[in-house]
Amino acid sequence: MKAHNSLQHASSPYLLQHAANPVQWHIWGDEALQLAKENDKPILLSIGYSSCHWCHVMAHESFENETTAALMNEHFINIKVDREERPDLDHIYMNAIQILTGSGGWPLNVFLTPDLKPFYGGTYFPPKPLQNRASWNDVLWHMADAFKNKRDEVEQQAQQLLDYISNDVTSVLKKKSLENNLGEINFSEKLFSESDFEKMFSQMQLRFDSLHGGFEAAPKFLGTMNMEWLLMQNYFFNKKNGLEHVQLSLTKMLSGGIYDQLGGGISRYSTDAQWFAPHFEKMLYDNALMLKTMAQTFLVTKDDLLKTKANHILQFLKREMQAANGGFYSALDADSEGVEGKFYGWQFDEIKNALNNNEWKIVQPFYNITTEGNWEHGFNILHQAIEKNKLAEGLNLDEKVVAENLKSAHEKLFSIREKKIRPQLDNKQLLAWNALLISGLSQCYKSFGDDEFKNCALQMVDFFSKKLSNNFPNLYHQCTLEKSSQAAFLDDYAFAMQALLDVYAITFDEKYLQKSYQIAQHIITHFSKPDSPFFYFTAKEQTDIISRSIELYDGALPSPNSVICRCFLKLSVLFNDEKLFEIAQQQLAEVKAAMIQYPTSFANWACASMELENHLAEIICCGENAEKIIAELQQHYLPASIMLLKIKNSELQILEPYPMDKNKIFVCRNKTCEAPVIDSEGVLRLLKNN
Repeated sequence: MKAHNSLQHASSPYLLQHAANPVQWHIWGDEALQLAKENDKPILLSIGYSSCHWCHVMAHESFENETTAALMNEHFINIKVDREERPDLDHIYMNAIQILTGSGGWPLNVFLTPDLKPFYGGTYFPPKPLQNRASWNDVLWHMADAFKNKRDEVEQQAQQLLDYISNDVTSVLKKKSLENNLGEINFSEKLFSESDFEKMFSQMQLRFDSLHGGFEAAPKFLGTMNMEWLLMQNYFFNKKNGLEHVQLSLTKMLSGGIYDQLGGGISRYSTDAQWFAPHFEKMLYDNALMLKTMAQTFLVTKDDLLKTKANHILQFLKREMQAANGGFYSALDADSEGVEGKFYGWQFDEIKNALNNNEWKIVQPFYNITTEGNWEHGFNILHQAIEKNKLAEGLNLDEKVVAENLKSAHEKLFSIREKKIRPQLDNKQLLAWNALLISGLSQCYKSFGDDEFKNCALQMVDFFSKKLSNNFPNLYHQCTLEKSSQAAFLDDYAFAMQALLDVYAITFDEKYLQKSYQIAQHIITHFSKPDSPFFYFTAKEQTDIISRSIELYDGALPSPNSVICRCFLKLSVLFNDEKLFEIAQQQLAEVKAAMIQYPTSFANWACASMELENHLAEIICCGENAEKIIAELQQHYLPASIMLLKIKNSELQILEPYPMDKNKIFVCRNKTCEAPVIDSEGVLRLLKNN
């Protein structure tokens, strides 16, 4: 008799992928957790996400196997979790596995006692022993036997792991501070010196790939926050080599296979150092963060490639990931038809037969199309193998002719690709990731002046106000086909708070500042850790977890605590709130030692430290020319600044002293204002002199 699989009632695309498994999967919730207690059975918790390639592999090899499923059903209460629906559970149990094994990743398979304490686990397990990995069936037998016959040892290990998990990352930071002899911080002095910033820059520079761009070796992630910090370093300390590395990195990424040369959009990471072969899943957050970095860099370099590609990414997102309600879906799978990258790869004859002779003689060398394929399965990945001007020179053609033929070839190939079987779409709409995109689009509007970016950002704000708000500032984590009842997590609140600040910067509608400030107060009330400046990932009201974690590292996504730090610095100025400033300052004091030693793991914190020590500049534009002057100023890269508009009566106390009917611009910093100026050149001069 087929086992009951409750995933058929889920809304998550990832859980639905497993709804037909012979495994008796349960959804995380009271019913499954109570079943484990009543039957005194261990829980097998399996966590993944819809676009995870190795999650699919393990599902096909093991979870679809009748024999394996019978073993799982007999000895365990099997629970499937979508890590994007429940990032809190993912954080807790990933931490446990990293403590146990020294590494982590997805799929994440963890064995729990009936009271939810982890006692063993790992990531991908093959169906047969392979490369020092035990087979999945062997692991199942050993865990079932251990729970039955070595229960005391299992309980002891589970308690030790729980103790480690509960001893959160902030204790590690305190140890780092002692190791670096920081002692007590004197806040009457500068927290970060120029020497500290120099050390951070030197540490990050050690991780530069000076040949291909990016940071560290393969696999290679985007490192957008690292690039933002390097832009700041160039602005404040004239670090030209940092700016050059940002330019190199973006150029290499946007010409590589990690960037979809036909459809736009960037994949999560490259499997090689050259940005050639991506792991093909496309995540909303990567594209959101990439848009922000490209738009910021454009302000410094005025490189039109960045503007063109940012628009390309926007068209990709609107075409393939936007919902009718204005929000955006989470991800596109790496696989289609069961093969990784099949949708994006091309056979030699596919391309040659689609193009005319003029197009082919340009496309073939430009993308290095080979008969045997330049990647797996005989596929060719489209990547720019030669610069256009060099190709034109080699073919004795005008560059304009090369560009025209590439454009017509792209249109033909894109049209053919649109008829292929597409990768699966994960149709969850996550507040945190949508908020990151609002911030990215807002920066694009400021940099490029294209209303399409602004209109899309405002449409998204309307979406999250209607679909993800529950008596504001109470927010939901996500929505799928129906409105979710899952309360928002810290990253949802932090990124929404940031997004609202960014939307104010393109609308100057003060309601967005007020809402951002409301979220700040909500975070303090519901997520604070006693006697700490940091905030838990889960609200105090949440009861179905064994531990509340604190997330501090900036990885593929910024740490919610680092985003809070940057927002609190801004809001403390806007609302004259010393408490917010003190929290942000104390946070930076506690991460300082780790940040200096590992800047690539604390890059958004490093940006916050620059904003702290350079004192956020308030730029208050008044009078009938104010909007024109702000538009001019937004064409310049001006980090650590807040632009404010006073052309009518304002409820903001910070704007009270300024005249709304006189064409003047005031530049203030650290509660001190310069003499007013009348044009954008005057503002730039004042900022440069400080």
